[in-house]
Parts: sequence; structure tokens; C-alpha cells
Amino acid sequence: MPIWKLTPDEKKLTEPNWEASTRKSEITIEAANEDEARKKAIMSYWIAVKRAPDGTIPIGCPWGSSDLVRCERLEDSEDPGDEIIIEAANIDEARKKVKMLYGRAAKRAPDRFYPIVSWESSSLVWCGRSPRSP
Repeated sequence: MPIWKLTPDEKKLTEPNWEASTRKSEITIEAANEDEARKKAIMSYWIAVKRAPDGTIPIGCPWGSSDLVRCERLEDSEDPGDEIIIEAANIDEARKKVKMLYGRAAKRAPDRFYPIVSWESSSLVWCGRSPRSP
């Protein structure tokens, strides 16, 4: 399945919609297409927001907005970054996918990082890598 990188527009991080997100930095997501990548980002980082002092509420979670977040497909050879959200039926499937995704990066710098699988929520799994202990 393709990997997508979603990058917030730093000049627009003050927009009210960002109040509806627990994350305001770049994310990497495994998804069939851009729309699905944005939906998974929304499911992972959306939070309810109270009304602003002027009575308005944010329009929605910013991850769905192409005006606020750029979305690009990564090539198979590109490093997925330090974190990724993948879809997996169970933790064993998640570990296999993480090993495959980060295996390419590990070949370039084997002593630098190792893959981890941190938590499981429904069928979306947050995965990442952290520095090896000396």
C-alpha cells in the first residue's frame, strides 16, 4: 500500500482549525490514496474543541484541508520518517510491515534506528523508530 506524507503549512498553523488537532507537525500514513490518508490523519489526531470567545468554532480538523496541509505520495525507496500510521489486522502484521518499511532505511544506517510498535487502536497502528541504545 502507498505511503503518504502530510505536511502542515507552517504559515497557517495559527488558523483556528488547528485547535481541533492534537498534532501540528508532519505525519506519514499508509493509505490507498490521498483522501484515505487524510481521513486516517483526522481519525488519529482530531479532538473536540470548545467555542472561541467570539462564539465561532473551528470548521473541522485541519488534516482534511488541502489549503492547510500538503499531501504527497512517497516513493518506495524513500525513508518513511521516524513515525508512521499503518493499517494492520493485528500486532504481528504491524510488526512485519514495520520491519519491511524501516528495513530499507536500516540498510543505509543499521546502527542508527530500530523499529518499534507503540500502540494499537482499532485497525490503525502507530509505529516508529527510536535511537539504538549505545
